[in-house]
Amino acid sequence: MSDQTPKMLNQVHPIERVDEFLVVERVFSEDKGLPSIGLANIQAQVPKIEANKEKILRACQIFKKRGANAAIFILGWFGNLGPFWIKIDPSFIF
Repeated sequence: MSDQTPKMLNQVHPIERVDEFLVVERVFSEDKGLPSIGLANIQAQVPKIEANKEKILRACQIFKKRGANAAIFILGWFGNLGPFWIKIDPSFIF
């Protein structure tokens, strides 16, 4: 995750607001070789698919900035909208 403050095991950082997202960081290992997972619970704006895609991309940017190397999204109403694809610049992929 981010290198903003020294980390200790099981350390919980204060909740921080980034865009419309509340960000909580927890550290469970000091081994940087282990997975670092970003988890996002995104409330969909039905039927605004483009706005929802933008939320996903903003969450990915936050994850990348904080050093996450995997992402899990809880997408609420997205399941009712059907599949969609987001075109991402390959340099963005972490």
